[in-house]
Parts: sequence; structure tokens; C-alpha cells
Amino acid sequence: MGIGIALALSTSLGADPLAWVWVGTSNTFHISILKSNLLIAMLMLMPPLIFDRSQLGIGTIIQPIIVGISNELCLNILPKNEYNMVILLLGLVILGIGVGIYTGANLGKNSYDSCIFLLNKKTKISIGLLRSVGDMIFCTIGLFLNRQLLVGPIIAIIIIGPVMNHTLKRLNMK
Repeated sequence: MGIGIALALSTSLGADPLAWVWVGTSNTFHISILKSNLLIAMLMLMPPLIFDRSQLGIGTIIQPIIVGISNELCLNILPKNEYNMVILLLGLVILGIGVGIYTGANLGKNSYDSCIFLLNKKTKISIGLLRSVGDMIFCTIGLFLNRQLLVGPIIAIIIIGPVMNHTLKRLNMK
């Protein structure tokens, strides 16, 4: 997941909407992207802690740390891929697959996905659609924080939910 985010961010076209919020929070509060990721993850843990703790586990704690560290490491070694749409798409697909694999491992969902699965449980709306709606909300927040809209978060809204959903379906095949 961290590699996919780093690939997308290396293009200067933006990444997934949540990472776009990390960037905006990082710039606004002058903190690292890793710290921004961890801060947002802690805030998003509130609904699952209150309404459905069964979504949480060791992966809930480890995931933002591993994704944040791998993202920052990759950003430090990746070349700049300015305006490279192929690298952006590759990064977003890798991210979507990573989210599906991580979620399917059942070690506890990250804070964002635990909110998505909580809503799915309550509403029976598809996980892919809920992820896309959540991404739209984060895209809007990222727009306000960054004061610009890039194509990456918009494409991510279309790609990540369905790729995640497809990966989960493939993992559940026996």
C-alpha cells in the first residue's frame, strides 16, 4: 500500500484521497506525512471503537505505521515521475490490491477500512461503493487543505474501491 501511494505521489498528480489529506495536513501543520497519517488514523479509530470493535486487531495498529514508513522510504528513493499517468495508475492499482489483501487477511482493519466495513454492516451497501464515497469525502477535504485539486485523487475515487472489491472477491474464492 505504501509503495502504491509513493508511486502516485511521485507523479505530482496527487495520490489517493486519504494520502492527499495526509499531504494537506502535513503542509498545514508542518509535520511529516508519517505523523499526519498516524494522527488521522487515530481520529478515524473513534467510530469503530464506539460501534464495532470486532473490526480492530493487531493490523489496525501496525498498518498505518508500516504504510507510513514504507511510503516515506519509497518517496525518498523513487525518481520524480512528473505528470506520468502510467505511474499514477500503477500506483493506484497497487494501492487498491494492497488494501484488498490487507483487509482480507483479517488481522484487524485499518481505521479507514474499519469505518467502511462498519457502514457496510449497517447499510448493506457494497464495500466498493462505500469506499468510493469515502474517497470523495477525503478528496473534498484534501481540496480544502491543499487548495488545489489534482487528477490523482479523482482517478483514485474511480479505481481503488472496485480494485479493492475485486481483490477481496478473488481472495474469498476457495
